[in-house]
Amino acid sequence: MKYNMNRARVKASAFLALALFAAPFAARAAAPDPVREMETERQGLSEYREELERQLAALENDEEKKEVRLGLLEKQIETTEKEIDNAVRNIETLNGSIAALEKEIEESGAQIGETMDLFKKRIAVLYRAKGVSTLEILCNAGSLYDFSMRVQLLNRITGRDRELIEKVTAHMEETAAKRDAVEKNKAALAEERKRLEADRSRLVEMREENQKLIEEIRAEKGEVDTELRRTAEEENILADRMRDLIA
Repeated sequence: MKYNMNRARVKASAFLALALFAAPFAARAAAPDPVREMETERQGLSEYREELERQLAALENDEEKKEVRLGLLEKQIETTEKEIDNAVRNIETLNGSIAALEKEIEESGAQIGETMDLFKKRIAVLYRAKGVSTLEILCNAGSLYDFSMRVQLLNRITGRDRELIEKVTAHMEETAAKRDAVEKNKAALAEERKRLEADRSRLVEMREENQKLIEEIRAEKGEVDTELRRTAEEENILADRMRDLIA
């Protein structure tokens, strides 16, 4: 807000000019009255001083409002910065969780590979050990019970490996799902951090603009105060002159 402190001064000057312009015509009818002229000038100065006082009061009121707003903006910036710091910490924590899950997936994959290798070796032993095939192992059974036991043994060997592979695979898939969920949370936090940083930039810009307005108000207050003191001094000088004339 820019206050025009010259408005009242121009008004007072115009009033004084009009009075001076009319003075010669009035002199034809009556002798000049210095006390009356000084009183008119004093009245103009008084009105001008009152206008300056109103301007100064308005400036002080506006400055107070801007100071309050500045304090609110400072608190908002402080809160936003804390939220950003918290988001950064959470992202760092999630990065650690993702790294741990990636390692767990890698270890599960390695375990599956080892189990598959062991399974292949067992199959090879079953089919090729000492040149005896699985069919020969079964055919060499001494009885039906023996044959049944050999079939169950072969099934247990392959079944145990298959169950182990399925278990490790399920664990790896579960771990991968956890990793994907953590990655999703991390992405959401990254977006939140970006939004908060944009809010902080906007608040800082508003704070700087508000501070600039406060400085302008203070500068104008200084000008009005200087003009007010000068006007009051002129009033005092004029009052002294009037007292001297009356005395």
